[in-house]
Parts: sequence; C-alpha cells; structure tokens
Amino acid sequence: MLVPPAQRAFIKEHELAHCEHDVFDEIEADRIGFGEFVSDGGKPQTALQAIAQNLDMSHPKNQARYAALLSLIQSESMYPTTIAPISHFGPDFTGTVNQPAGSSTPEASNWLDFLDTIISGAPEIIGAATGNYNAYPYQQQVIQQQQRQSNNTLLIVLGAVVFIILLVFLLKK
Repeated sequence: MLVPPAQRAFIKEHELAHCEHDVFDEIEADRIGFGEFVSDGGKPQTALQAIAQNLDMSHPKNQARYAALLSLIQSESMYPTTIAPISHFGPDFTGTVNQPAGSSTPEASNWLDFLDTIISGAPEIIGAATGNYNAYPYQQQVIQQQQRQSNNTLLIVLGAVVFIILLVFLLKK
C-alpha cells in the first residue's frame, strides 16, 4: 500500500520540522509540519489521516499525536502560515535538558529517551518511507530464515565430522 501524495506532503513537512527547527518531539514536529502543510494548501483532515493510516494507532504515543493534532485543528479558525517551534528537545552544551517555553519540567531526561523514541518508531518510519508497511516483519522473517539455514549448515558439518570419525574408527579395525 502506497502513501497517498497528499499524506506524503504532510509527512515531508513533519520530517522537515525535525531538521529545520531542531525539534525532536513528534507532537511538536506534527504541529510545525501541520502549519507548513496547511499554508501550502493542504487539508487539515489529510494530516490527521497521515497519522491514523500510517502509524500503529494502538500505541499510546501515536494516539497522543493524533489527539494533539485533532485538538490543534479544532482550536484554530485560521492557521498561521508559519509555526515557529515552542520547544527544543535534547541536552544542550551544558548537558542539561532544554524545556518548552513556560515549562518547569524537562521534556525528556536525556538523549537516551530520544534515541529510544527513534528506535521504537523506526519500523513505521521505514515502512512509510518505502511504502512497504510490512518491512519490519519481513526483516524478521529473513533473519529467522538465515538462522535456520545457519543451523542446517552447522548440522550438516557436524554430521560430516561424526561420519568421518566413525569411518576412521571402522577402517582402523
């Protein structure tokens, strides 16, 4: 299943928000990307569909992303042409964690939380980028097949060694 072009446009704006604004929070990237997407003529409903149809909606983080975008859509009568980031995520040069404007609690404890977020979403990102939503399960199948082949090869070699030892033993008699 391929991602429709309109949804790809929202996903592109979301990913650009990460890069251009140094934003690592998914909800914040959705918010910024949404502003750019709508200013370029995209429909708000398409952005919601991009999340709902391309991510695992049983995951609480994805449900939160959908709810946050829906709330943004419902709260805005006119969308700004550009939405500047309100937060920055990740350790700064002093090793502390930057916080969203007006917040007293950090968004994440350290870079490990950020990396965990990226790693947990990697199969969905790869699937959305390639249009192969089963990319990750397929990789698991390939790995399992390679392990079976490796085990079979090991059994064949072990059998050959045992056969040679028995042959040598029988020939010595």
